[in-house]
Amino acid sequence: MTEGIGDAFVVYCDGEPAACGCLKRYDAESAELKRVFVRKEFRRKHLATAIVEACEREARRQGYHVMALETGAEMPEAIAMYRKRGYTQIENYGDFAGDTVYICMKKLL
Repeated sequence: MTEGIGDAFVVYCDGEPAACGCLKRYDAESAELKRVFVRKEFRRKHLATAIVEACEREARRQGYHVMALETGAEMPEAIAMYRKRGYTQIENYGDFAGDTVYICMKKLL
């Protein structure tokens, strides 16, 4: 499940892993945000936002111009967080094309 993952970020709270996210090359211009997760007991502390911001900074540093992602269509909190960060919904791509369980989003970096 980690094939192609270039960078992984973990937030620790009191020595415990609390949140994570990964950055994966999609193509020469685009990176993909993968595996953003916050443990239940650490939610509502803006840790997902911190992970996304770290991934965006690293993507820019590596020269990517677009960040893409997929998330569950029935995950309103995640979708709202991504929209607040400037992501817009796009047509589902790759393995998610035509699948209504997921939505895909992108942001110009």
